[in-house]
This record gives sequence, C-alpha cells and structure tokens, in this order.
Amino acid sequence: MTSRLGLISSLSIQIRKVAAHWKQMRRLKLEYEKLASEKKCEVSDLSRENGFVWSQLKCMESGFTDKLKKKEDEIAQANV
Repeated sequence: MTSRLGLISSLSIQIRKVAAHWKQMRRLKLEYEKLASEKKCEVSDLSRENGFVWSQLKCMESGFTDKLKKKEDEIAQANV
C-alpha cells in the first residue's frame, strides 16, 4: 500500500511538473508570436517608408536632370 501511495505521489508530482512546463511553453509561444507580429509590422512600415523615399529621390533626380539638360542647352546656345 505504501509503495502505491508513493507511486501515486510521484506521478502526481510529475504531472504537475509537466503541466507547469506546458504552461510555460504556451506563454513563451504567445510571447514569440506577439514579438514576431510586431516585427512583421515594423518591417512592413519600413518597407513602405523606403518605397516613399525612393519615389521622392527619383522625382528629385528627374528634376535635377532636367535642370542640368537646360543648363547644358544654354551653354551650347551661348557657344554658337
């Protein structure tokens, strides 16, 4: 009888340990998913911002290219 009680007690302790580990794993998984979601949003925002800045840079480059072409044309006209 004593060995049965000891076995039951031991099993009960093991079950509690396993349950605690599962609880901790679940908590860590939820925390990981939250962080992964936050990082995904952050990357998405940065990508969108990068696209906007790249577009602005291209517009500025186009404007400067046009100005340079006009100046080159003026110089060519002055040298004629």
